[in-house]
Amino acid sequence: MGSKIYTIPVRKIESVRVRMIRDGTWGEYLEKKNAMRAKLALNGDIHSQQFRLSAQLRPRDMGAEMPSYHDLFALVHDYDDNEYLGDITIGTPQQRFMYGTGSAKGFFGNDTVRFGAETESQLVVPGTVFGQAETIADFFADNPIDGILGLGFRGLAVKKVNPPFQRAVDLGLVDPVFTVHMKKLGDLAKGAYGGVYTYGGLDKENCGEVIAYENLTAALYWQFRLKEVSAGYVNLKKGWEVISDTGTSWNGVPTAIASLVADAFGAR
Repeated sequence: MGSKIYTIPVRKIESVRVRMIRDGTWGEYLEKKNAMRAKLALNGDIHSQQFRLSAQLRPRDMGAEMPSYHDLFALVHDYDDNEYLGDITIGTPQQRFMYGTGSAKGFFGNDTVRFGAETESQLVVPGTVFGQAETIADFFADNPIDGILGLGFRGLAVKKVNPPFQRAVDLGLVDPVFTVHMKKLGDLAKGAYGGVYTYGGLDKENCGEVIAYENLTAALYWQFRLKEVSAGYVNLKKGWEVISDTGTSWNGVPTAIASLVADAFGAR
């Protein structure tokens, strides 16, 4: 591996949940959100809300016991704890965007995408196709996030466009490796250094030696086979398809397994 390595820092922000609790609006918001989820679950309708891209992102190779991403999105998708932001710029002259997570409806553009702020060492990726939003999720209101930087594979992308990092790899700008380090900080930390994304190599400063490698089972999400689950007296060895996703703060598991793990620890 001889390509250049780029490090892009991320910073901690105050989460929506913490801000709403402080402002006294969390209870009302939670009631509204739960009511919307209940309605969607009852009607089986994900398209009526503003998260319209979600229905196009269903993995084809999930295990039979795991609900589709369509179902997970309707029932458990949650941005309230989103807390880390990084910078990218698009176009000439550069326009700064903070990437996080969310969903939108819009159209495609083609321009130069730069990983990192203008003051940082940037990974410059010309001819990158990216989405431009006309309709955005309610989540973006009063939030510093400008959009999402997808690090999945082309097979998962809307219209199968080439994601920015994959295009950088295809152009020979970086090796096909990236490392994510998110620093553990308290809920009230705001504006502090929150970690770093390392594109094109391993983060040897913040991460230890590689323990093991797992083959991907599908080039969609970073999807692999989970061989075993152990928690308290529970030990399950059937195996399941799972994904590793830095862009979300929730864990989606089959209800039966979640119930067993909860029972093992006396949780409700």
